[in-house]
Amino acid sequence: MADACTLCDLCFVNKCPYVPPHVFDVDFPHLMLRYCATQAKTQGISFIDKQISKTDQVGPISVKMARSLTGQLQRQISPYAKL
Repeated sequence: MADACTLCDLCFVNKCPYVPPHVFDVDFPHLMLRYCATQAKTQGISFIDKQISKTDQVGPISVKMARSLTGQLQRQISPYAKL
């Protein structure tokens, strides 16, 4: 369950039955953050997760990849667009 959680906070928007006000009073996003922090402390963080979290380095690379893929798709589609 924790691996599938993206921390989107939609459990408050969609009114999960266990979020406050409720007898259980479970703050699910905070619970997932605590789980992830505990797991990172005990097991460490993988190299890939460390690199993905560096948005200042990943962002420019992603922009270049998106531009090149868009250019490739346009070259593949353009002969069919003239039909």
